[in-house]
Amino acid sequence: MILNSQKIDILEEDLSVETIKNIMPKKYHELIDETEDLVVKRIYESKRIEWGKGKVISIGDAAHSITPHLAQGAAQGAIDASFLAKSIKEGKELILALKQRDSLLQKIKLESHLNKRRFQMGYPLSMLRNLFLRLYKPKYNWLFNSKYES
Repeated sequence: MILNSQKIDILEEDLSVETIKNIMPKKYHELIDETEDLVVKRIYESKRIEWGKGKVISIGDAAHSITPHLAQGAAQGAIDASFLAKSIKEGKELILALKQRDSLLQKIKLESHLNKRRFQMGYPLSMLRNLFLRLYKPKYNWLFNSKYES
């Protein structure tokens, strides 16, 4: 279960199973009662991409953390590694080569951020969102068939 911290302002030390029951609809109470341990994880976004400095190159979340709302964190780390291997093979300046990925990564980060907003909408906006998704069926070809992959 994901609680959007922008909608529900609860201090971490005050967060408990009972607190969650008080803010969630009753239809979830039985599921919540079955919860043994409460695990709280904060999600942070980095604002800029840092590919490294000197002889150190960062890839994946170390270079560009992506929130989980598009399920791309590990995938983009693997693409970074592949892109880096291809750049080494072609003798490219590594930091400059990785910066070529910046525009795609910015688009992915933006889409992930938008998904956070889309999928945490309350009623009645959630009904409009669901109707839109059924009718429009957004395509993510730009994400899965990227020219930035090797």
